[in-house]
Amino acid sequence: MSEIDANINKDMRIGDFLSALDIVSPKKLEMALRLVESHKLPIGKCLVAHGLVANDELPKLLELHGMLRKGKIDLEQAREAFALARKQGSSVRDALAHMGCDEILDKQNIRMGELLVSGELIDAGELEAALDLQKLCGLPIGKILAIDLGVPQGLIDAVAKLQYELQNNEITHDEALEKLKRMPLQFISQRIELDSQISFLDLLVMGKILDSREAKTATNFAKKNELNIDTVINSFNWLDYNLVSAVSGLALMLEFGYVTENDAVEFVKNKEHAQIRAEDRISLYQFLLACGFLTEAKVRKLTRLMLSKLSDLGTLINLDLGPDTPSDSVKEIIMDVYLRDEYLRKVLTDLYGSPKSLINCAQSMVNLINMYGTDLDKALLCLARERYKAYLPVLSK
Repeated sequence: MSEIDANINKDMRIGDFLSALDIVSPKKLEMALRLVESHKLPIGKCLVAHGLVANDELPKLLELHGMLRKGKIDLEQAREAFALARKQGSSVRDALAHMGCDEILDKQNIRMGELLVSGELIDAGELEAALDLQKLCGLPIGKILAIDLGVPQGLIDAVAKLQYELQNNEITHDEALEKLKRMPLQFISQRIELDSQISFLDLLVMGKILDSREAKTATNFAKKNELNIDTVINSFNWLDYNLVSAVSGLALMLEFGYVTENDAVEFVKNKEHAQIRAEDRISLYQFLLACGFLTEAKVRKLTRLMLSKLSDLGTLINLDLGPDTPSDSVKEIIMDVYLRDEYLRKVLTDLYGSPKSLINCAQSMVNLINMYGTDLDKALLCLARERYKAYLPVLSK
């Protein structure tokens, strides 16, 4: 690699990298960058949300991009390694080993989580739980630790620097551990204590979405009929479904410690200002792609299911569909299902068999994002926590 190429690669942004690998066209990259600007999201997650990059391929691309910028590989090696990893379903390191790039692989492969445990900044159980969440949301482990455990971002950045120095043999493991043990003195934890006494119903009343009488009626009805309070509130058809759904998501974030009581109350009291332009909205489909709940394979399966059960699909979305429906009309209707949140929710839960609680949680996160109540990273992690509770036995297999 020439010195000029090395300097160019060092400054190459992830979007330009993906465009250079012919993974994303310049036009589609521009579209994703608009979402980055409006929602302050990582470009990688925006590309996943638009279905331009698969959720399970994003970490491989980020790893290759990091190697390119550090001068470990050139653009052609990155292209070949990604193509090989995608074809074989292997890791980047395995792909590079297959290509004979032994010098790259000789450097220590030190993971951030292992460093944090070694330095006693988190324990092994917390790391294991964070890695399980990572499988369900695809966020970097540092981001998960910052949001879920309140590990200060400055500490994450400092550990990432140590990780780089270790991998490049600039310091020894003992020197790294010594620095790690001094880090808690330099950074203040951002963890929010989980002692909130404010419930979903309290937030609705504080925001004057419900009055006290309606809240009491809902509570009594839920207890008498053994129903979830969310289900009862959502049956009040005079309420704004999107707003109630967003507040439900906010209550869950409060429960997990991802938002403070003051911020939650401030949001519901200023709800009339919490609207976002229509062109900048995140859809349920985009969100489920971004978190990996929907994959290309699942979308194909879901599409085939809708085609095979046109009559049932029509019943769900209040259209008369059947074998005689023109194919062009069927295609447009199925596209509409993916574009309209209310249609996709019904199809996923009633036709595909997805857990209703998880799909409703995903919708709550989408509505909260679209009302500026949270960012995508916290929303993805919040849904991952719910999926983690639902699929805990599966994760251990």
